[in-house]
Amino acid sequence: MFHLRLFPTPKFTGPFLFVLLLFFSPLFSQNAPLPFYPEGRYAPGIPSPEAVLGFPLGSRPVRHAEARAYFEALAEASPRVRLFESGYLTHEQRALYYVVISDESNLNRLEAIQAKLARLSDPRRTSPADSRSLITDLPAVAWMMYSIHGDELSGADASLQVAYQLAAGTDERSAKLRRELLVGIDPMENPDGRERFLASMQQWGGAVPNSDAQSIHHTGVWPWGRTNHYLFDLNRDWFILSQPESRSRVQALHEWHPQLVVDAHEMGSFDTFLFNPAREPINHNYSQITLKWTERIAAEQARAFDRYGWSYYTREWLEDWYPGYGSSYPYLIGAVGFIYEQASTEGSAVRRPDGTLLTFRDAVHRQFTGSIANLTTAAENREALLGDYYRMKQEALAGSSGGVEAYYILPGENPSRAAELIGKLHFQGVEIEVAEAAFTAKALRSYRERRPADRQLPAGTYVIRTRQPLRPLIDAILEFDPRMTNNFLRSERESLEKGEGTRLYEVSGWSMPLAYGVETYTARSAPAVKTRPFTGTVEAPALSHPDPAFGYLIDYQDDSGVQA
Repeated sequence: MFHLRLFPTPKFTGPFLFVLLLFFSPLFSQNAPLPFYPEGRYAPGIPSPEAVLGFPLGSRPVRHAEARAYFEALAEASPRVRLFESGYLTHEQRALYYVVISDESNLNRLEAIQAKLARLSDPRRTSPADSRSLITDLPAVAWMMYSIHGDELSGADASLQVAYQLAAGTDERSAKLRRELLVGIDPMENPDGRERFLASMQQWGGAVPNSDAQSIHHTGVWPWGRTNHYLFDLNRDWFILSQPESRSRVQALHEWHPQLVVDAHEMGSFDTFLFNPAREPINHNYSQITLKWTERIAAEQARAFDRYGWSYYTREWLEDWYPGYGSSYPYLIGAVGFIYEQASTEGSAVRRPDGTLLTFRDAVHRQFTGSIANLTTAAENREALLGDYYRMKQEALAGSSGGVEAYYILPGENPSRAAELIGKLHFQGVEIEVAEAAFTAKALRSYRERRPADRQLPAGTYVIRTRQPLRPLIDAILEFDPRMTNNFLRSERESLEKGEGTRLYEVSGWSMPLAYGVETYTARSAPAVKTRPFTGTVEAPALSHPDPAFGYLIDYQDDSGVQA
């Protein structure tokens, strides 16, 4: 074979190779990585991630198929693990799934536990005395969700080690976590985005790792991997529910009634590690009963990080205003939401401004350590968490003095659009009624005219009473104008006047009736109207002439006209 040689072969390669080794040696001369779990002991016969993957966890990011293979192997080998298919596929046809891990005595009565959790979530069905009995008997549910942004890699890899620790750990802490908790793990919330990003990293990577965060191996190219197939940010979709990934995980949360939900992310490479509690503004629909737990959970996580000398911080840019994030939506359903933001390495290593090297395994280790710390807090406070979960539901049923007692949503001239909004509320467990006849409602406020007035509303009006267990969710989604505190508004004004920009992280308005353009009214008194329960189905309009002589005339005023 003919080889064209453009440059002569160098005569003296020794010094050149020596300089190269000196230059690149910091990438390869790091100390041996610390074990994920100090002095961890594991049951034989239950495979570790490395045994299934064929490489050490954290040496490179796992692909979707590799993670799936590990969880299948774990579920097959351990009676403490159950793998559940969500029933949803991503747009690129990847199956969405999760695992539930607990001790065998809990998993053997899984359906009974779910039924009892459903009872605990509704004080109308469960008296305080009954709730105490349930709290004594039930494990708390901790739901661990990883890597909703596909290019935020380390959380998904950490989920494999968390699952292994829970399934195979023989130490007393691991046994207590299994005994006191039912742990749900959603290991890879955005597989399409992750696979797109990993393909890009593979394309732009080289034989020698590049630790420069400005290199294309780290920055990637548009559309990166944050979003899903249709480039939708799944961490803004929690109650909008426009994507199958969102519907999959929201359905799981409402089926399992968790008391703790962890939402694991990554952030800029030169940062450290951020977790709750958040600073203002905090949405007023979040109960102080659940918000107080962020301080306790954060304290245990801080102690866990202090043991390693790892840097971390809270609050700063983290606020809890928009209720459609994975860390804020849980507050609306009675759970404690808790977020991580780990400095990113894009699956390899990053040289930081202080000269230290942050590796992908370092990032995975921090995500794992935070997860175990949070689960430990939940296990040690199982009864208190379950008790506060019940009290939060009682608080929702009690309502608030002078608050909205009911929302009325009219089908209007575009009934399909109103039905879509109602369908999404119903999907999330909101109880909805339908007026069977026209009626007069007193002192209603519209979203365009805030002055109260009596109004005649038609048959078919959707009636949503707020005194139900999901009142925070209802108000957060439907209210016209949530109010920020004067303290925050003062600090926001100061920040803007100093030229420092807004203190809001991002989304500041989201009222769903306004977004859907449906006529909506609020009432401060309970409705007096004959209704029937909404069952989740809306009858499609019938054709007036099913056998036309010429064709059809379709009115596009209703959204369903597009589908006719």
